[in-house]
Amino acid sequence: MEDVYLLALLTMYYRGLKDNVKDELMRSSVAQDTLERMIQAAIEIDNKLYER
Repeated sequence: MEDVYLLALLTMYYRGLKDNVKDELMRSSVAQDTLERMIQAAIEIDNKLYER
């Protein structure tokens, strides 16, 4: 049952991201199997996009 909750959390978080961050996450090879990893990857991507 934990997998269902994790999938729901990941899905809700992903849906709230900006489209360009979603695009980069899809291209990324970073593991996104936990909410913490997905959040960290999204923050790093967003920071890189902001710097450009």
